[in-house]
Amino acid sequence: MEAKGSLSRTDVLSSQYRQGMPLKKVAELFDTSYEVVRRLAKRRCVELGRSERRLTPEQLEQAYELLRADAPFRQVADRFGIHPESLRRLAQRDGVTLRARGEKLTPTQRRLTPEQQQEVRALVRSGASLRQAERQVGISRCALEGLLKEGEQERP
Repeated sequence: MEAKGSLSRTDVLSSQYRQGMPLKKVAELFDTSYEVVRRLAKRRCVELGRSERRLTPEQLEQAYELLRADAPFRQVADRFGIHPESLRRLAQRDGVTLRARGEKLTPTQRRLTPEQQQEVRALVRSGASLRQAERQVGISRCALEGLLKEGEQERP
């Protein structure tokens, strides 16, 4: 492709990238390889960042709220059409505090508020059967037993 006006091909390529067009698209547009475009951009001192899909501030805030509510990274990333690692990087960049892998809430903990968990424990301590307690809050017997064990470990 010839230069447009007084701009050289390199200027046009780097300009397209700076305006947000991914290197791969620039290469297709100019019918050249990705590697050639990457080298030209580096030669022009164009900072090559990761090609993350741009999310609007509203989308980012929605994603962060879901992550704070302990939704799985993969699920949130799929919802917004980005890679889970990109989402983790964005959250880290923006200072969003997230739980470590080992600190994730179980499905039962996500489903029941801490107050509900305390109520179920108190119900069982007051003499209600496990079956009554599990039916009242809508969790399985196994989940209820896990919740009760967890409560025992929390007590000094």
